[in-house]
Amino acid sequence: MDTNTKRFNLRPAAWLRLIALTAAGLAREAAACNPDPSATCYTCSAPQTLTLPASLSVASDLPPGALLTQWVTSGLVEFACKTQNDTVGVIMNLNGDATTRTGVEVPYNGASIPVLATATQGIGIAIAMQFESADGSTTPWQGTRKGGPAYSDASSPLLAGQTGTKTVGARTSIALVKTGRLQTGGQVGGEQIMTLQPYVNTALSPTLPISTVLSMVLPMTCTTPDQSVDVGTFMVSDFPAVGSLSPPLPGKGMLNVQFLNCPGGTDDPGTLTGSIHSVTYTISPQFGEAANNVAALQPAAGSAGGVGVQLLDNRTGQVVPFDTRQTLAGYSSFSGGNYQVPLTARFYRTGPVTPGNASTIMTMTVLYQ
Repeated sequence: MDTNTKRFNLRPAAWLRLIALTAAGLAREAAACNPDPSATCYTCSAPQTLTLPASLSVASDLPPGALLTQWVTSGLVEFACKTQNDTVGVIMNLNGDATTRTGVEVPYNGASIPVLATATQGIGIAIAMQFESADGSTTPWQGTRKGGPAYSDASSPLLAGQTGTKTVGARTSIALVKTGRLQTGGQVGGEQIMTLQPYVNTALSPTLPISTVLSMVLPMTCTTPDQSVDVGTFMVSDFPAVGSLSPPLPGKGMLNVQFLNCPGGTDDPGTLTGSIHSVTYTISPQFGEAANNVAALQPAAGSAGGVGVQLLDNRTGQVVPFDTRQTLAGYSSFSGGNYQVPLTARFYRTGPVTPGNASTIMTMTVLYQ
């Protein structure tokens, strides 16, 4: 019984000591927030850092407005101000790179939020604000539009005739957004994006910064190497009439359009990052068309006449239409990998045939979304 009693008595003692330590900690925090008697406003809020993903894998051709990260929201930053029949509020001013609007807007909590440019072309940052007014009400979320006091980038309602100690505050929410083609990777964030400060008839101290951590944005593409194909050598008599195709020759004219090292992955929920959703391509003749879907030859001295080059899809036997978007069959956004599109290049008679060299160039444009 004595042993049990000792154990029982130790628990309340330890619990009491924990309460004492917690109370002391609270007392120290409260002491740190004691206002300067000479200051109109003070804050007990700490500077805020909004943490975006350390790296993002983004399909290079996602449409403008595609959300690349989930929204990250700060805590409530508050300022307490002594007022005597004053106009009171809180204002926000942008800093760093994100000060230019891109023309893209995204929805957030019922508001349309303008997207601001970053140092990486094709990537923007949406900044939404929610303010706590001097009367204790909370505003709807809003974007960063100039027009407040001293042309601030956003502000709470500036309420006149306020007397006594009034509390004003703000929350910030940010997300990265696609604004255009992402040609190269780059860094986003890692800077102070804005400052908040109280307003009592004018902007006052103290100011409080909102910052982000650095994110690396990586474009997702497949490797599509250049290729050359030997269509073969033929006689004029091999083309008896307009519309004739050159006869097949073993090993000639075969072309495998390659999509190599395509990345795979899964999306970050609520965003469009983490994988390529689709791959499409368009083939275009560099020197125009000699007939419908027949590439004209490269103009040069000694060139053949009356023929062009047509592409056939080996899987279907159909003519490949120029300047028409085709979907890469079998592509898996989850696994990525290597893919081929098997084609055959054939000469096609377009008019009276004259002998000579016959060459042309076609270009392939790939769209990743």
